[in-house]
Amino acid sequence: MADRPRRTPGRRRNHRRTLAREPGVSRLLPRRSFLASPLLVACSKKRVAELPVLGALPELPLTDQEGQVRRLQDYRGKLLLVAFFFTRCPSVCPRLIARMQEMERALAQGSRPFHLAAISVDPEHDTPEVLRGYASARGIRAESFSLLTGDHSQIARAAEENFKIGLEGSYDPDKPGLGITHGSHVILVDRESRIRAFVRTFDDDAVRALLGYVEALESPS
Repeated sequence: MADRPRRTPGRRRNHRRTLAREPGVSRLLPRRSFLASPLLVACSKKRVAELPVLGALPELPLTDQEGQVRRLQDYRGKLLLVAFFFTRCPSVCPRLIARMQEMERALAQGSRPFHLAAISVDPEHDTPEVLRGYASARGIRAESFSLLTGDHSQIARAAEENFKIGLEGSYDPDKPGLGITHGSHVILVDRESRIRAFVRTFDDDAVRALLGYVEALESPS
């Protein structure tokens, strides 16, 4: 799954991000995303300055799998991991959610407060009831891992403008990827609700690299 930039013929290059496609998933990379690297595992205090603020969380009303109204700012004071998925996704999303659960287990070994949030890009189908069944089947606990749904247009705007994550199309069982193309990175948000890093979810060292980012953010300056 390469991250090599690809230019679309006949279209002006977007300097804010680079899009590489595969069925059902796009990787939309902010120009200064600081994607996970094994070098971060050995991060020092000096590396904290190398994790810039990449953006702020949007004001995005959502509903979790328990039917509770949530905003991402509700998790201020905790490290927050955010990703985009949909329950009918047959391939990439199950792997994405499983990798997030690996990250959850790794973070649980420490003492830092954290929360995970996966936002549906197919919210018309992914009602709280559907999300609750999906969570139950995968052992996801709402106390630490929220599956979220909301208004499609607001989610799409937040994905593109705030998280710099690609989102295109709508559900169509006859199309590759079921017609929905979306980014697969996990986004790290600090305790002040600021976007700080993007993790390549399917890299072999993704969990280790995430912990490197966390250590960089949480180390005293």
